[in-house]
Amino acid sequence: MNMIPSIPPPVQNPIKWKLLEAVAATDSTNYADLVVKAPYETDRNFAAHYAFAAKRLAGTFGGKPQDDMILLPFLTLYRQAYELALKSCLADFARWRRKWVDGGNPDLESSVVQDRIRNVHGHNFHKLSRELREHYDALDLGEEFPTDLAALIETWHLTDKPGTSFRYSTVNQPTEAARIDFPVLAEMLDNGLRELWAVEDWVDDRMSAIPEP
Repeated sequence: MNMIPSIPPPVQNPIKWKLLEAVAATDSTNYADLVVKAPYETDRNFAAHYAFAAKRLAGTFGGKPQDDMILLPFLTLYRQAYELALKSCLADFARWRRKWVDGGNPDLESSVVQDRIRNVHGHNFHKLSRELREHYDALDLGEEFPTDLAALIETWHLTDKPGTSFRYSTVNQPTEAARIDFPVLAEMLDNGLRELWAVEDWVDDRMSAIPEP
């Protein structure tokens, strides 16, 4: 899995995050206290960061009453990881479809796809998954999209249609207490995300192997 972002040339008006500037390290060699925000990262990079943070949080679970408090942050991190992974995968499949299958389709232009991802699909997993699978099917790779992965994505959607259920106490909250096997939940979400990335990598390998005309 290639997690190294591409680095475009420097821009005239660079973007900086004020919050991070306020705590900029004065000694960049003091690695014990240092974290780095790399420039020009991709959605797939971000998805990996959120998943890593979720797994690290899950690693603190000890079966104690106070561990109830990590559930919502854990779900928020993983939901963001899945959303960004879906958007990355969708754009990737659309790119291959534009190159090898349906190059004259204006709906597959990169800017149009990105606009649709941001402004039409937004946080909606059902819409993202539906378009992703449309592109996947159009590539005609001889393998169905994994049904278990499709079911997990739909379960995410049914659990959190607005994309804010884990962030706001006034949105789509359960009316009864839920008792969860947390290690099973953590393993399920980790495996599902890994499977989504594996599908994207498999498609990239297959499409990259097609000889250029």
